[in-house]
Amino acid sequence: MKRNKYLIAIDLDGTLLDKNHEIPLRTLNYLKSLKEQGHYIVLASGRPLSAIVRYHLLLDLDTPIIAYNGAAIVAKDHYFDKFTYHFDHETCIEIVEDLKDHIANVLLETHDEIWMLKEDKNVLKTFFHQGVKTHFGKLSEILDKDPITFIIKPHVSSYNETIYKRVRQEKNLDCRFWSFLPFDEVFDVRVSKGHALKHILKYYHLNKNHLIAFGDGDNDLTMLELAKFGYIMPNTSLKEDEIKHIKYALADCDHEGVYQTLLTLHEKDLF
Repeated sequence: MKRNKYLIAIDLDGTLLDKNHEIPLRTLNYLKSLKEQGHYIVLASGRPLSAIVRYHLLLDLDTPIIAYNGAAIVAKDHYFDKFTYHFDHETCIEIVEDLKDHIANVLLETHDEIWMLKEDKNVLKTFFHQGVKTHFGKLSEILDKDPITFIIKPHVSSYNETIYKRVRQEKNLDCRFWSFLPFDEVFDVRVSKGHALKHILKYYHLNKNHLIAFGDGDNDLTMLELAKFGYIMPNTSLKEDEIKHIKYALADCDHEGVYQTLLTLHEKDLF
């Protein structure tokens, strides 16, 4: 029986990658076999492009990459309509200036440059930015380009609500706080992994009924809710009421939940 082609969208950290930030060998080989069968494997991460490419090469993929939580879609195929979202840099400067008493640092980035109030090697390491051209200082003096991402490090977590209120004064901008890291991520509500996947599905002439997605965080919810088969990892920090009707993968990221779930779906001829 000929199987339909599916697009399989997978988050990296906390989903595909184990505690060593690697793709387990069995999972790697299985995803390669699915690609050979004609399915489309798409990596969808909050990481910058430079920190995703290695895994894309390991899987020998030619599909578009979703980076920065959907703020960039990068593809080798020149027929694919690539996309990159940019914040207005003057708006970023105004927000940071208004919140100067609440902010310890910021990180704004393009594909090849970073702007911060001051150097913080731990922040650069956390966001996979060692070796990238970096500028430090007052944003009004150094930020001369529209960044793709806008990360805020508050002095203390109790400042989050103040930061949220200021960010939400800007049209289409919102803010999310990561429970496992002391940072706020400013994002445009029109940009997400789910929105990015809609573009890619259209390119491959597929619809959401032919979409399988895996993720572990609130930045993955738009693609999990879009997919016919959307799976949250058991290691998620999200609460039950946030996950709603999304199913759990069969195992966590350290026990190859992506592999186990896909294998079970495949054996049941569900895709």
